[in-house]
Amino acid sequence: MAQKKSPAATFVAGSVSGTLSTLLLQPLDLVKTRLQVAGATPYATTIARNACVPGGMIATFSAVVQHEKLTGLWRGLSPSLSRCVPGVGLYFTTLTSLQQSICK
Repeated sequence: MAQKKSPAATFVAGSVSGTLSTLLLQPLDLVKTRLQVAGATPYATTIARNACVPGGMIATFSAVVQHEKLTGLWRGLSPSLSRCVPGVGLYFTTLTSLQQSICK
């Protein structure tokens, strides 16, 4: 029988997982969002027009680095962390609790 994991431990594990995945994937999320905003309307924001060039993901990535430096790729990190850290923590906690209750 598997060892019972505490909800606090699984929440912390999920929160750490959410933090790391957000930190690693934020640049791709930013580029995706810029491409979506630029393609959504002909009246896209100035930031999106300046940072999104007609070459696709790689060109947009390069434009962000050129105009906003390397740290610009992590713009919007705070809202992403505030969504993912508790969300993934709750997901892990719920999943583990369900697995433990089903596998009794």
